[in-house]
Amino acid sequence: MIYNAFMDGHEFGLAAAMRICGQMLDALEYLHQDLAYVHRDAKPGNVLLDQARENAVLADLGSAGRIDPHTNMARDYGGTPLYLAGGQGHRAGD
Repeated sequence: MIYNAFMDGHEFGLAAAMRICGQMLDALEYLHQDLAYVHRDAKPGNVLLDQARENAVLADLGSAGRIDPHTNMARDYGGTPLYLAGGQGHRAGD
């Protein structure tokens, strides 16, 4: 996990960070555009790295939700509270 690499003191250079971010963006785009799902729990603990720390994979789709084709939104929200996007933890009228 990328989280473990950070905790072990591994430092990622700019090129490596950009590559990993690009891989995560590709994974999220695939989920959204091709499968019509949202991940809902993208965080360092859900990014797996190969042994060389060159390639990243987005893991843990347990919180993923289907995007409603009529509203282009997921029906509910989920994920790790600390990593929720602004406003996701509040519903209208709360």
